[in-house]
Amino acid sequence: QYLLELKSFELISLFLGNAEIEVDGEITGSLFAAGDTTILFLDTEINQMKYWDGLELYYLSDFDFSMRMDNSSLTDSFEGFLAEMNVNAKRIFVGSEISDLNFDFNFDGNEAQIDLNAVYETDTKFDLEGSLFINDGFVDVIFDKLFFKYYEFDLLNSDNIKFSYSNDNINFDSFTLVHNGGSIDLGGQLSFTGYEDLTLRLNNFKLNDLNANLLGLPPEKSIDGELNLDFVMTGTAEKPVMNLTYSVDSIKMQNLYLGSIESEIQYSEKILNVDLSFLETKNAQSRNSFGIKGTLPIDLAFYSKERLPAGETVDMTL
Repeated sequence: QYLLELKSFELISLFLGNAEIEVDGEITGSLFAAGDTTILFLDTEINQMKYWDGLELYYLSDFDFSMRMDNSSLTDSFEGFLAEMNVNAKRIFVGSEISDLNFDFNFDGNEAQIDLNAVYETDTKFDLEGSLFINDGFVDVIFDKLFFKYYEFDLLNSDNIKFSYSNDNINFDSFTLVHNGGSIDLGGQLSFTGYEDLTLRLNNFKLNDLNANLLGLPPEKSIDGELNLDFVMTGTAEKPVMNLTYSVDSIKMQNLYLGSIESEIQYSEKILNVDLSFLETKNAQSRNSFGIKGTLPIDLAFYSKERLPAGETVDMTL
C-alpha cells in the first residue's frame, strides 16, 4: 500500500525554468504481484493542479481517477483480465476546455462497457453508452446511446449503432443519427489501405433549422429549404472513386421562393467533375437559370503527397 500527498512542487519548479506548477491532491493505492497474477488498486484525487510556463497553461480541478485491475491471464488473450476505470472532473484545460467529464470503463475478459459524457468548450456536449467485444484482432462496437449537441443542433441515434474494426478496415453495419425529421445514414466499409465500399446519406434536413440551431442565424437572415445528399465511395484508398449528388429543394428566403439546387460531383483518376445547377421555379415549372460545370485536377487518395498537382489546368464554365 502507498499514500502520496501532492502539495508542494517548489523544488521541481527549479528545474522547469520559469514554469510554475501547483498541485493539491493525493494518490493512494496498493499493488500485489505474484507469479502470473497482478492486482492493482489506484485512487487519485486532485483538488486543483496548474502548470504555467508563460506560454502554455494546463489546469485541472476536482479531478478524481480510480482504477482497479486484476490480471490473472496465462495467455496472450484477455481471458482472466479484469479492469475498472472511473474518471470524473469538473474542469480540464489543456489548450481547450473540457468540463463536467464523467467516464466509466469496465473490462472483463473480451468485453468492455463504456459510459462517457462531457462538455467541450461550453458549446459542445457528448453522451455515449456502449460495449466493445474483442476477438482475434476484431473489435465489435455497439453504442446503445450516442448523443451529440453543438449549440442548439443535436444528433441522436435512432437505433443501436453497430460497427466493427479490424486491421485497417471499419465496417458500418448500422449507423443512423436523427435530428428534427432529418437523418444521417452511414454504411459499408472504409479502408485506410484497401478496397472501399462506403455510403453516406443525408435526408430531409431543413435549412432554416440548420441556420438557426447550428449557425445561430436570426430568422430574417435564414434561408429555408430541404437538403438531401448521397455519397458513394468505391475503388481503393490509393485510387478512390467517388460520386456525390445533393439537392436543396424549395429554397425560400422569408416569403420569396427562389427555386432549387441540384448538383452531381464525380471523382476518379485524379479528376473532379462538377455539375451544379440552380433551377428557378416559375409557374410550377423549373428552368436552369445558373450553373457551374467543369473539371478540377486533384488527388483525393488517402495518403496523397500532392493534393493539387502543379501545372494542371482547371476547366470551369458558368
